[in-house]
Amino acid sequence: MPPETSKPQVSDWIRYPTAVVVSFLVSLPVLSLFGGWGSTCGPLFAGFSGVFCGSLCFRRSKRFFGSVVLLLLRVGFSFCMLYHTTVERGDSFPFKDFILAIIGGAVAVAFIYWRQQLKRAETGTVKVKQMSF
Repeated sequence: MPPETSKPQVSDWIRYPTAVVVSFLVSLPVLSLFGGWGSTCGPLFAGFSGVFCGSLCFRRSKRFFGSVVLLLLRVGFSFCMLYHTTVERGDSFPFKDFILAIIGGAVAVAFIYWRQQLKRAETGTVKVKQMSF
């Protein structure tokens, strides 16, 4: 009798580019839905939703590391996009939008870390160091 087949495993090399694409594709509609660049909510929610939804493409064990990578990519992409769109028009760089996008992504990273620690505490896999005096 043949052994049971398990779910096909997707390579991590496929997951990372997929996460970047998902992050980008989620961020753009969220950004336009909440007012675009220049509003307070647009960059904040775009940063959060892009990093959070993109991190769901990773395995649970690598989700925190993947969300940090997505946050760093978000910083670079937001800087390049805002810089090129404003400098070409002769405007000043919109630091508020840039900082709000980073804060939104950082909140997503913190939320993912918190969820990961909560899951570990529920399953009992958290290693607690006991201090001896």
